[in-house]
Amino acid sequence: MRKRIKVTKEKVFEAAQNEEWNKVLDYLRRSQKEVKEDLLLKNAFDNTISGFFASDWGKIDSESLVEALRIIHEYKDRYLKISDSQNEKLINYLVKHFQERDLSLANHYAQSLPNLDCSQEVIELYKESERKEIFHRNSHKIKIDENVRTSDTQHTISLFKSSQEKDFFHALRNIFTMHTVYPNVAVSSVIDFISIKASLTNRERSYFFTSIIDTVVIDHSNNYEPIYFFELDSQYHFEEEQKKKDLMKDKILAKAGCKLYRIIKQEENVSISDFEGAIKDVLNK
Repeated sequence: MRKRIKVTKEKVFEAAQNEEWNKVLDYLRRSQKEVKEDLLLKNAFDNTISGFFASDWGKIDSESLVEALRIIHEYKDRYLKISDSQNEKLINYLVKHFQERDLSLANHYAQSLPNLDCSQEVIELYKESERKEIFHRNSHKIKIDENVRTSDTQHTISLFKSSQEKDFFHALRNIFTMHTVYPNVAVSSVIDFISIKASLTNRERSYFFTSIIDTVVIDHSNNYEPIYFFELDSQYHFEEEQKKKDLMKDKILAKAGCKLYRIIKQEENVSISDFEGAIKDVLNK
């Protein structure tokens, strides 16, 4: 077992004299309890802290620096003395350090000096990220919370890009009343990539994780397995680049042992019942 070395004021002064700030910070970390009780040790850290704040923090181990700054922040005004400018430097570093890592913790430090530019930014970000708990009859079993809206206007769009897509979706729902019909389903959600990976080209593998199937019919009585796949194509699908993507999707589904039906209107006026009749005829063949 490693023997614990006692931290003394002499060791602190010696490390500070040599500008060994990593060592000073390590001493502070190891003697948190003693600082509260040992006045001489406390004074040693107080007398060396200005040198630490004036030093180049870029040369100090980041993990040790953050831990020491958190200790100083906790002990300032009680066991350790730092100036207002030093406190600003401390808070500025901690807020920026934790902004991407732990927004809640960054907000905690930002609140102690809310007038700093970095603090104002983090406080605003934290407000936008806050969630509010909603209490209900089963709150003791299930926790439900919601995000806090930052806009009074709801910027949503329809799931369907055209009335044609909506009509086609309703036609499938009318046909498959005993199943569930889902629009815009990611290929990766319904096809097992690992089992067909070896048969796919590199381009098909990349496209696999970005490709969407227009409509998928799910058999919820059979472990929610997909049973039919449909694509509703527009004139856009005649463009050369889109034709290449469509071909890749066809091949991916084929290699997965699945049939993909492509539907395209030949006339402008196609009704829901027209879609229903065509699909029923095809599936019955």
